[in-house]
Amino acid sequence: MAGKGTIRWEKRKGGARVPFLDYRPFGRIYADRDALGLVTPFRTAEDAQRVRERIRRAVDDGIALETAVLRFLPASRNTVYQRAQAWALAKEREAAAGRIELASLDNLQRYVRDYFVWWENAPIQGVKRGDVEDWIQDLYAHGLADSTVRGILAMFKAFLRWVHDREEIDRLPRFPSVQVPERALTFLSRDEQDQVLAAIDEPQRGIFLFLVDTACRPSEARAVGWQDVEVRDGVPWVWFRRAFKGPLGSSPIKPYTKTRRSGDAPISERCWEWMQAHGDPSQPFVPMFRSQRGLWGASNLNKTWKAASARAGVPLVPVREATRHSTLQRVRDEHGAEMAALLARHENVATTLKHYTRSDRRRLLSVSRRSV
Repeated sequence: MAGKGTIRWEKRKGGARVPFLDYRPFGRIYADRDALGLVTPFRTAEDAQRVRERIRRAVDDGIALETAVLRFLPASRNTVYQRAQAWALAKEREAAAGRIELASLDNLQRYVRDYFVWWENAPIQGVKRGDVEDWIQDLYAHGLADSTVRGILAMFKAFLRWVHDREEIDRLPRFPSVQVPERALTFLSRDEQDQVLAAIDEPQRGIFLFLVDTACRPSEARAVGWQDVEVRDGVPWVWFRRAFKGPLGSSPIKPYTKTRRSGDAPISERCWEWMQAHGDPSQPFVPMFRSQRGLWGASNLNKTWKAASARAGVPLVPVREATRHSTLQRVRDEHGAEMAALLARHENVATTLKHYTRSDRRRLLSVSRRSV
C-alpha cells in the first residue's frame, strides 16, 4: 500500500542488527533526516516506524511516494543522473499505457544513457546556468552538431520540469540558447517529380503518386487503406486519420496522425486510376500500397525514390522533401500560403511557412528598378 514501507533488519559485521525501511525500487532508508540535514540513524524499530508514519502522511497530503522517500535518502541518491533515470522509468510506464510513442521513449532513453551521465555526481538541487553551459561545451567537444545539442538541451529542460513539478527542486535554472543554422531545402519542380515517377515501375508507383499529389506524410501514406477513401459528387477523397508508428513495414499503425488531427484531401485523377487498377477494395482495412517485399518501410521508400531519381537524372533528394515539401512549395507559389497550409493540414499558415516552404529570392527581380 502506498505510504507504507516494510521494516526489515540488516545484519552488520560483529553480529549487530540494524533496522531499515524497505521502499524498493525507490530505495532503503536507514536514518531520519531533518530539514537542516541532521542525520539520525535508526537504532530501534520505533525509529523506523516514526519515519514511515511521516512518509505515509506526506503521501496522504498528495506527495508522490517516490518523492517522499527521496527526502530520507543520502544525498548521493539525489544526483541529476539518478533522477533522470527515474524520469526515464516514469516515461517507460507512460509508453506502456500508450500515452507517448515508443519512438519518443527510445530517443529519451538514449539521451539519458549517453549524455545525461555527465551529471552523474551533480546534486539535483542547485543546477545552475553555468553548469548547463559547461555541459554544452562538453557536448560540442565530442563533435555533436548544433541540432543534436539543441535536442539534448530540450530533453534536459523537460526532465527538470518534471522534477520541479514533483517539488523536488525549488527552481528551474535559466538555460542558454543554442542557435541552429537553417537547413537548405532542395525542392523539385513538377517536371522533375514527374520524371522520377516515370522512372519507377508502374506497380510500385502508386504510393509515390499519392505522396506527390496529396503532399501527405510518408507515415500516413503507408497506412492508407480503402476504408479511408470516399467518393463525393464523383470526386474521390482520402481521409488521413492513421499513421505508422515506426519506420518498418512491420511497425504498428497508430489510430492518429503526427499532429493527432485528421483531415482529408482530393485524390488526383492519375492516382485514382492507379488505385483502381492495383488496389483491392475487398480488403478495406489493409494498407493499400505495397512494395515488392510487402508493406512499405521508410527506408525502402527513400531507396526506391533515390534510385529512380538517379535513373531520371534528377537531384537526389529524400522522399519527404521531394514530395511533401516540394509540392507544398509549388502550391504556395501558385495558389498562396493559405492553400498550402490547407493541403498540409496545418493549424496555421505560420507553420507551413516556417517548416515547409522557402521564399524564392529571385522574385525580387520583378520589383527591382533595374537589373544588373
